Order: sequence, then C-alpha cells, then structure tokens
Amino acid sequence: GWITAIITIVIIAILYMWIHYRKPEANWGSSTQAAVFVKALKSVQGLTDTPEHVKNYRPKLLVLSGNPTHRIPLLDFGNLITKKLSLLVTGHVITDSVPKNTSKLRGDIQDWMKKTKINGFYNVLQNKSFEDGALACLALSGLGKLAPNMLLMGVQI
Repeated sequence: GWITAIITIVIIAILYMWIHYRKPEANWGSSTQAAVFVKALKSVQGLTDTPEHVKNYRPKLLVLSGNPTHRIPLLDFGNLITKKLSLLVTGHVITDSVPKNTSKLRGDIQDWMKKTKINGFYNVLQNKSFEDGALACLALSGLGKLAPNMLLMGVQI
C-alpha cells in the first residue's frame, strides 16, 4: 500500500541526492563515436571483397624502428613512402627482461606521432629474443587487407 509507496519515494530521493551531490565521474561515450567505430569496422570488412588492382595498390609499411622518437629520419622516410595516404605501422620490440608498462608507452608514442603529424600506428611488444619479437610483430600487425606488404628496417653504420 501507501507505506511501500512512501518508502520507495524516500529511497529514490536519497539515491538522487547522493548521486547529485557526489557527481561520480562517468564516461558513457557518445553515439557519434559508436557510429564512427561501426562505420570504420564495416569499411575494413568491405576491403576484403575488393580485388587487388594496380589502381588501388598502396604501400603498407611496417617500420621496425624501435622507439620512434630515437629514429625520426627512418619514420619520416616511411611517412614519405606512404604519402600519408596508406598504412604505416611502427614496430618496437623491447628485449629487457624487466617488464615494462607498454600501454603507457603506446599512448605516449601515439600522442607524439600525432603531434609530429606522422599518420600511423605504434605497436610495441616485449620479448627476450629480438628475432622472435620481430616475427611476432610481423605476424600480428594489420587487419585483413590493412596488413603491411612492405618491411622497412634501419641499419646503423
């Protein structure tokens, strides 16, 4: 009856005031972000149906650069090859035995690439062997037809 209704209204009022005054941090995202993600995913999936042709060929690079901030000329060269119209993935294999915070490094380098106007993606992984790490980077970079078709490595003289 009416006692249950009053108790329900009081509980809802207390919950409303608690949420209103506490103002919890919540990021629900926007519907436009969700729509952009879905559209990008469908576009990448649609690329699998596109046949290879001379007119739609693009060099898609995997640049084994290590930390890109230390190999800027190599990254600039890869950026020139792709003409900022194709895929550029920088690969960084960390061979230290001490675990690193790769997610923070990934975010910092991606921000640096955006600031220096290099259109590409940064991929970092940790492995005891550089060769095994480079093979894993080659195998895991890309998605469908957006997989690298060229490898660029720098040589120190």
